[in-house]
Amino acid sequence: MSIDIDTLFNRFGYIRLPRFRLSSPFLSKTSPRKRRQIQSRSAPTMPPIVHCVRHAQGTHNLPGFDPTRRDPPLTETGEAQCAELAAKFPFHSRISQVFSSPLQRTVATAYLGFYPALKNGHCKPEILALPDAQETSDYPLDTGSDLADLQRLWKQKGWSVDLSLVHDGWNDKSWDGRWAPTARRIKARARDARRTIREMVEEMQKAGVQSPEVVLVSHGGFLHYFTEDWEDSDVYSGE
Repeated sequence: MSIDIDTLFNRFGYIRLPRFRLSSPFLSKTSPRKRRQIQSRSAPTMPPIVHCVRHAQGTHNLPGFDPTRRDPPLTETGEAQCAELAAKFPFHSRISQVFSSPLQRTVATAYLGFYPALKNGHCKPEILALPDAQETSDYPLDTGSDLADLQRLWKQKGWSVDLSLVHDGWNDKSWDGRWAPTARRIKARARDARRTIREMVEEMQKAGVQSPEVVLVSHGGFLHYFTEDWEDSDVYSGE
């Protein structure tokens, strides 16, 4: 799923303007070459795009999974799905940033599935972990590992993961806390995730990146809140 980020922000006061080309009597008096130059300068760039991706198959998607196990990793099938994603995703060269939920299965999907993007020469080489993009429920399988464990895990694997936004307690899903599994809390952090991504995209634009495209790897449940697209929200598949 690829989303025009301006569309996501319409409800927060951002307005998506249609594309246009400058048309005026002045242009009819200029040479074709000069006209093309004016039109090129006057036409706005395409709105930034967020490519939203659900993680690949995790061990919790398999029959017989221990429901008390926290933060399950990808299966071998999941890793193969990531390899296929890396091979077939057509926009690696356009990506400027890869965001991910901090859970193991999402970070692994981000790294293995978007490795070509991370190495494209202009994309930030580190995956940025966004606690706001973690899964919605308080089941152990949807609860992330402690910060120290994540730091150790990604260091052992040699993966570049920016955990600067992840703090102790990010995985505390108490019902009176920020990460509570309630619709009100989830909507709030989905809004904050959109704002964080929007602010970072604006910084890219200020730095001269035209029409930035970014990736967010998250979870099926959370992405419905993030996009406010509820189609098939009642369908749960382990595939």
